[in-house]
Amino acid sequence: MLLGSGRYLLEWCSLLIGGESGATLLVVAFVLAGNPRIFLRQDVEWRRIPVIGDNTLLAGGQRLADHRNGTLTIAQASKGDQGWYNCEVVGGQGEKAMGSLYIRVVERPVINPFIFGDELMEGMRTMVVCTVLAGESPINILWLKDSMPLLHTEHRDGIHVTNLGEFASSLTIPSVSRYHAGNYTCLVASGAAQASYTAVMNVKGKIMPCIMK
Repeated sequence: MLLGSGRYLLEWCSLLIGGESGATLLVVAFVLAGNPRIFLRQDVEWRRIPVIGDNTLLAGGQRLADHRNGTLTIAQASKGDQGWYNCEVVGGQGEKAMGSLYIRVVERPVINPFIFGDELMEGMRTMVVCTVLAGESPINILWLKDSMPLLHTEHRDGIHVTNLGEFASSLTIPSVSRYHAGNYTCLVASGAAQASYTAVMNVKGKIMPCIMK
């Protein structure tokens, strides 16, 4: 997006900036013309983070910092940092270019841990459920075996994947074989954030009965 006043043009790297809660966000403004001094400041409504006119940011300990090169950093971003931010470009003669962008902080999904158990043997059945305890809708759940996707529309090699609504998905194997041993990952995507949980399935060989003669 281009915003300008006179011969000063300002471009955002992105109009909508998304990031995970707890991460460090970087927002960069590019000046396409002129040789202005750049400073980023919050919208007037964001009063708890003041900026002084010479672009020297607050004393140490603040999570938000703007830099003379046009970069805004937000350390340990949280929902409280979400909102509109303004960028103002000031030239040597007082010329200005201003623009706004919205920063959205996405809550990282939380997955309830699951296990297969240690006593699985060939011929047994098993089922695990991946449940998303927290995270913003819409939520997408994908199963992987040894880093390869298992699609919901197929029952590949006896592995059944079933959606249980938006926030849960089950993985069922009616008859376990040694082939099924491996790493099973539940990958959850929610907007710009994602999380995963992996459980290991170990399969023991079937014990054959001993026939006494």
